[in-house]
Amino acid sequence: NYGGFSSVKTRFKGVDLSEYKGLKIRYRSANQRFAFTLEDSRNWTQPNFKGDLPPTKDNAWSESTIYFKDFKEYQIGEPTGAKLDPASLKNIVRLGIITTEKKEGPFWLEVDYVEFIK
Repeated sequence: NYGGFSSVKTRFKGVDLSEYKGLKIRYRSANQRFAFTLEDSRNWTQPNFKGDLPPTKDNAWSESTIYFKDFKEYQIGEPTGAKLDPASLKNIVRLGIITTEKKEGPFWLEVDYVEFIK
C-alpha cells in the first residue's frame, strides 16, 4: 500500500448508523488530505470504507458534510471500486481518520467535533 500513512481509530464497539445519512465534521489541517473511515469487521484484511475530507486552507477551520452514499470501499489501502453498502451501517465496529496522501513527513489535524446527521 506504499506506506506513508497514519491513522487514529476508536476502540472496537458495535454501533448502528443505519438511521443516519452521513456526518458533519469541523476540522483544520495544514492543507493536507484525510479521510473519515468506517469499519464493519474487526479483521484488518477485510474492506473498510472511506469518505474524503477536503484539505483546509491556511490552517483555517472548515466544516464538511460527508454522506454515506459517497463513501468508497478499500481493501488494504487499495480501492475496490465498490461503494458503502447501506446494510453495513447496521454493524459498524470502528470509526477513524486516516491520512490519504501516502507520503512520508510531518502532518497535523485538529478536530473540533463529529456529528452524525439524519
